[in-house]
Amino acid sequence: MRSQQRYTAALLTATFEAWRSLQTQFCYLLCALLSLAWCLSAQTSSTITGTVRDKQGLAVAGAEIRVTSAELAIERSTVTEPDGSYRLGALPPGIYAVRAAKDGFQAEVFKDLEVTLNRTLVYDVVLQVGSVSQTVEVSSAVPLLEPTISSTGTDS
Repeated sequence: MRSQQRYTAALLTATFEAWRSLQTQFCYLLCALLSLAWCLSAQTSSTITGTVRDKQGLAVAGAEIRVTSAELAIERSTVTEPDGSYRLGALPPGIYAVRAAKDGFQAEVFKDLEVTLNRTLVYDVVLQVGSVSQTVEVSSAVPLLEPTISSTGTDS
């Protein structure tokens, strides 16, 4: 009888230890999957940010910033903060146009802005005093340097 009790106790202990090990492995797997999902989501979009100021360098609060991409059928907009700053995030890679407008100022349009993966593009806008119907268009070229990215080159 005693040997059967010892066998049952040993079996229960082994089962409990196996269950505990399985729980630990499941927790590690869950943490790894959540970390992977977070990393992948962080690498699929970019941000366009900047400030809107007038000719004298004063912040323009309440200016509408509209980002559009005809090829991606995306249109997003925001309004500048009291300090003139704006931020439009979660933008997929593509070619965009950025339009800044406010009553009493000429609208400013930046066209052909290339947004690549996981980048923060900074476009500061200076609005000129003028009527609402006036628009200034600026075509953008790909910048040679990206001041918000740190990387090293390789020597050949």
